[in-house]
This record gives sequence, C-alpha cells and structure tokens, in this order.
Amino acid sequence: MTDDIETGSSFPLGAAAAEDGVNFSVFSKNASKVELLFFDSADAGRPSRVVALDRQQHRTYHYWHVFVPRAKPGQIYAYRVLGPLDPGRGLRFDPQKVLLDPYGRAVSVPAGYDRNAASRPGDNAARAMKSVVAAPSGYNWEGDRPLRHPYARTVIYEMHLAGFTRHPSSGVAARKRGTYAGLIEKIPYCQDNEISWFDWSLVEKHAGLRRFVKLVLACRLDSRRDTTDGGLTLTEFLSHTRLQWHGVRVNSPDWGPQSRSLAVTVRGPRLKAVLHLMLNAYWEPLEFELPPTPPECEGPWRRWVDTYLEAPEDISEWLYGSPVTTAHYTLQPRSLVVLIVHETQDIAATAD
Repeated sequence: MTDDIETGSSFPLGAAAAEDGVNFSVFSKNASKVELLFFDSADAGRPSRVVALDRQQHRTYHYWHVFVPRAKPGQIYAYRVLGPLDPGRGLRFDPQKVLLDPYGRAVSVPAGYDRNAASRPGDNAARAMKSVVAAPSGYNWEGDRPLRHPYARTVIYEMHLAGFTRHPSSGVAARKRGTYAGLIEKIPYCQDNEISWFDWSLVEKHAGLRRFVKLVLACRLDSRRDTTDGGLTLTEFLSHTRLQWHGVRVNSPDWGPQSRSLAVTVRGPRLKAVLHLMLNAYWEPLEFELPPTPPECEGPWRRWVDTYLEAPEDISEWLYGSPVTTAHYTLQPRSLVVLIVHETQDIAATAD
C-alpha cells in the first residue's frame, strides 16, 4: 500500500463514506489502469491528488477499488481510465478524459460545463461534471419514508423520460409530450396496465417454464447445498470461484470476435459440486469435448439442464440428472447445457 491508501473493498460500488475515510469501487472489465482523481472545486482543471490503483492490490475480478483514509463526504472526485482504443469492439478508452463515477450519488457541475468536450480531443477536466462523495445518512428526506412494499409484489419499469410520452399515441397534450408534466399525466397508466396485471390462465399455459424456474430455485434453496455465507457478497463469491474456460475442445476457449461457443467448469466455495456449463450460440449443432470429472467427485457427469429439450426433459432435479457416459456432448443450436457432478461427501450425505 502506497500514497497513504489501503486496498479497500469491491463492495459496495460507488463512494462509501466511513468514519475514517471513503471506499471507492468501480467496474471496468477491459481497463488496464485506473486513476482516482480528487479536485478542490468543480471548476478545477487539474486534480489536487491522483490515486493510482494497482491492478494487483486494487482489483477483484472486474472491480477496481481503494480505501482513502481521511477522505470525507463533500470530496469532489472523478476517474481517469486507461485501456484499449478499439471502436470496432466498443472500446473507447481515452486517458485524457475525466469520467463520472457511474455509481455516484451526487455530481458537481462547473460553470463552464461543456458536454461536447468529452468527444473532442484533449483534456476535459475543467469542463466536465465530477462526482461528489455523499453521506446518505445525513440526507434530509423531508419526511419521506420507504414504501415498504415487498419486492415479490413489485414490478420495476425502466423508461426514457422524454421517449415515454413524446409520440402522439401517448395521448398527452402536445405541449407536455416528452416532459416531466407528461410523465405525471401517465402515472395512472403506469399503475394499471398489462405489466402489472397477473393472468392466472398463463400459469397453466407456461407450465414448463414454471417447472424450470421451480427446479432452479429448489437447487438454490436446498439445505444440503450450502451456497450461502453471511460474510460473502456476490462479488466476493465470484472472486473466490475457480473457473476453467473451454471451447468446443477442453482448455481451448475461443475468444475471437466470431466465436459462437463457450464452456466453463465452475468450482465455488461451499458448492459441494462441480458445474460444467456449455453454450452454443451458433445456428447449427456443435460437439463439445467434456473434461474429466474431478478426483474429489464421484460418478459421471449428469445432465441437469439442456434448454433445447422440451419440458420435462429440459431440467431435472439436481440430484437425479441423467448420466453422461460419453466424452463428448452435442449441443443443439441456441442452447445452454449444465452438467453437474457432486463431491463424494455430498453424495454420501444425500444417501443418508
């Protein structure tokens, strides 16, 4: 650790203020280097402090993170991210550009703010919006309270504010289309439409889909499969998971832009099993070579999921999948297959 900084945590994303400092975390899969910039004011054209994140100490999976002691709410900050410039792959890294924190809770706007400066060559620090460390506990909610509406009964509808009412078919008066006032006028529609209705007749119509989801949840919630740990976040779980990548041949993943196939063997903390996932996004069948089952497991691979098959063959109870005794598996077009093999002790416990 250098520059009076600490490793920090990948969770939570954004800037999380604590009593003795602030933890910063941001996602970037393709970045080669990340710099955290501190500014003394929104109009500042130069950072007062630059914190370089070391990829060995400050990166977990695709998350870059650092804890800065003595940083406080109100600190103005931004990022500078280095990486490949390859527009054909959607990669437009520019080390001269100052970037907002996509997970930030507040922004600071300079007097000379110019959005187009981000697309022109050169440094945009003096004209760019910057993020601000916020302390949610100190925010004045003015009497507003959480709805306390259970997520199981909640539908989250994401919309584009202007686009939602801009077209004449919205029924909103022309002067209100594409505005907040237009959206307010459509609130009754948002509360009562096909998205919020529940048609019980569709449960029977889509019984196969319901069964599929039910069996996935049954595996997730089975008490014999200890996949939960109060101290593990999803990010930390993934960072401790061992992944072995393949293509149609074992240990030979194809990362090319034209690749339509991928496979991965997954060993995670507390899984008590090894999973082998295969994906065929091609329009023709592909034959995948299977890796040998690990020595800590017993028996052959078993097919848990094959999305190409019709119900009820598309998924089985995770303990009773059909054994796969060949060294290859043929994936049909546009399909996903999940094979599973249980650790020896897990099988013994199940048998008891």
